[in-house]
Amino acid sequence: MVCVGKGSIASVLMQRRDLIAYHEAGHALVGALLDGYDEVQKVTIIPRTNGAGGITFFEPNEVQLESGLYSRSYLEGELCVALGGRMAEEIVYGADEVTTGASNDIQQVTNVAREMVTKYGFSDVVGNVAVSTESGNPFLGRRIATGGNGWSNRKLEEVDTEVDRIVKHAQNVCRSILVENRALLDALAQKLLEVETITGDELQRMVVESGAETVRFQPVSNRGAAAAGEGAQEKGAPSTFSSVSTAHTEKTAHSKSPMVT
Repeated sequence: MVCVGKGSIASVLMQRRDLIAYHEAGHALVGALLDGYDEVQKVTIIPRTNGAGGITFFEPNEVQLESGLYSRSYLEGELCVALGGRMAEEIVYGADEVTTGASNDIQQVTNVAREMVTKYGFSDVVGNVAVSTESGNPFLGRRIATGGNGWSNRKLEEVDTEVDRIVKHAQNVCRSILVENRALLDALAQKLLEVETITGDELQRMVVESGAETVRFQPVSNRGAAAAGEGAQEKGAPSTFSSVSTAHTEKTAHSKSPMVT
């Protein structure tokens, strides 16, 4: 076993700059092409002091930021963007060569999808109920058969199934966006390797010049079991999104929402 000290992190990251560039390009490109999602402020592959190989900053919608209200389609779009790095790695290098760089992204995806099902009522299968998946104190009168959390095993299985389906749907849409815009993904990654940092305006110019079309995300999390079969579509989900104009309205939000690798 070879242990790499903190002092060697920068050199290791430099050796994998190409993969990091594709990873960040995946986040940025999916975010740029999802209609209605936060605009990319900048994307960089300059190593961070915390060991992160790159980072993509998004400018949150000011109205959503102030109100704290997010739609189902926005949250499912967030899942797509978070999966953009892993999907880019898989498309370019193959499933056997994906790295652990997406661990934080996967954790974010899991947390958001589970909250959609258990907290926000974004699944008709589970319904408009708040489902706690944490075990409670067995001395509070809860039945052992429910695992100590007040819910039946069947309900908890429904939660797991819905979370899995929502994530797989987002993954399929994300993959479709990147596959259909592979030339732009390659161009963006190569640009990052050359200049290391690309602004949102520069990215938008690349999108427009490429002729890429933005995607209007159509969530399936409210369609219950009828959509379960869509998770098997490994090469995309054409029935769940549609293309629209590449024109974006400029946003004035000042806060930054980073996507860290």
